[in-house]
Amino acid sequence: MWKEKYKTEFKQKLGNFTAKLKNYVSTDNGEWSVKGFIDVYRNVYAISTDTKIVSKILEIHIFPQILRFADEIGYKIILTEHQNYYPDLTFMNKENESVMFAVDLKTTYRKKSGVSSFTLGSHGSYFKERDKKKNIQFPYNQYLGHFCLGVIYTRTDEHTNTSSNSKIYQVNELRGTNEQIEKGKPTTVNDLKSITSVIKDFDFFIAEKWKIASDKQGSGNTANIGSTLSIDDLRNENGIFSRLGEEWFDEYWINFGSATMVKNDLVTIANQTGTWMEPFLGTGVVAFNSGYKKAILSDTNPHLIRFYKEIQSKTISASSMKQYLEEEGNELRNKGYEHYLKVRSRFNNGAFSPYDFIFLSRAGFNGMMRFGRKGNWNIPFCKKPNRFAQAYITKITNQVALVSQIIQPQPSWTFHNTSFEDIIPLAMENDIIYCDPPYYGRHVDYYNGWKEKDEEVLFKLLSETKAKFILSTWHHNDWRENEMIKRFWKKFNLVTKDHFYHNGGNIENRRTVVEALVCNFDTNQINTHNHGEKVKAKEAQQLEMVWA
Repeated sequence: MWKEKYKTEFKQKLGNFTAKLKNYVSTDNGEWSVKGFIDVYRNVYAISTDTKIVSKILEIHIFPQILRFADEIGYKIILTEHQNYYPDLTFMNKENESVMFAVDLKTTYRKKSGVSSFTLGSHGSYFKERDKKKNIQFPYNQYLGHFCLGVIYTRTDEHTNTSSNSKIYQVNELRGTNEQIEKGKPTTVNDLKSITSVIKDFDFFIAEKWKIASDKQGSGNTANIGSTLSIDDLRNENGIFSRLGEEWFDEYWINFGSATMVKNDLVTIANQTGTWMEPFLGTGVVAFNSGYKKAILSDTNPHLIRFYKEIQSKTISASSMKQYLEEEGNELRNKGYEHYLKVRSRFNNGAFSPYDFIFLSRAGFNGMMRFGRKGNWNIPFCKKPNRFAQAYITKITNQVALVSQIIQPQPSWTFHNTSFEDIIPLAMENDIIYCDPPYYGRHVDYYNGWKEKDEEVLFKLLSETKAKFILSTWHHNDWRENEMIKRFWKKFNLVTKDHFYHNGGNIENRRTVVEALVCNFDTNQINTHNHGEKVKAKEAQQLEMVWA
């Protein structure tokens, strides 16, 4: 309770302070009061419109005001020890040093719609290991709150910046006179107001980081959290997680990319601009994180496709799922295995309720999903009557809410209950196909089974496609190798990565497995070929594909 009190008070004061910064940095007509650099001869040099330069100068410009503000409210500012550390500023209470707040300074410029993207910090080491101090001033969990002090501005037209009609002077102190010179040379301090500022029309805001975060990574070369790009949403703290809660933000970004990071890297390298095509949808986690605006998604399991279609049509909502799980969870808590059998029987006897489908998938043994030859659910009970605790229900309903937002609107995202043989031939040259079929020799839970013939057909279709593809399969484990690699997939580029499977009925299926990502484009930007797989020369790739 005391922590929340400190946080609320700090946020309010920081917001009041931030509201005054616009007047501090602006001239009467709304331009930036900083005009350029000055040298010892009183010459003024125009500032570049480069966003990194503008951001750094803005930070320097407002920093004295931030120091003064911190002192007035009883805090001291601690700067990061290294440039790449988080956060930019640590506000530490002078009387109680356990009261700390992280504040990052973020600047961005207006575009025709919204703002240019900016990041909200890493979702890497310090974000995941919150009691550690790697790349962070203090452990993440020691901060009572994480805030963004944001600055939005408009960039002055570049033509105006470089071709100003103002007079341009240079001081010649040896002669003691001002000599007007040609355009493009420095201006003197005597003529500052005639210089057109490179930015104008400031808008400052304060927001808790999680409330303006996106579900997509931000720009840059590291694993960063992206932000919402709507100006109104930034001002009003109305990002996608603001309606879901901070716990969901934490869980989502802590786990982001743990199983899909290399896949995401390959998606970036592929650089396709068309449609995301996924003929083995499964949970959909890769598709939902792909960032693509259009998607064709398919699976032979009719229950999966019906579930996502009903989320898309709003037949299933977060609130309806919550009500269902609370009711059925109470029954499971009171009756245990008896109620699990009741729901399973109801599902298998033709009801096929998407709600029951989720219940069974979460209450079944080890989270596995398996159907018999007649399409009946045949996973035993997980033996956890308290499976649907409130926190777990919240997690599931938050996922429903998030997916509901991602897969809108129709028909940009379409779902199909059909075979991969019907989907892959639809791909065009600028599309990307992501395939995560059952792992031959390992999986037995595919709705229609998976045989060597299926693997061969998949290989033939992917060999013939004009689109770029990424195929997820397994390379080897402690006991054996995937014979399909040598038989088929060796013809393409392979990227390998260790992965630990926590579920599976056999102990063999619960150990570390080396995954292989197969693709038909260059992968020399990926340095995780950790099991002897070499990047093929482009000519070799093409030759082998011709003979496939």
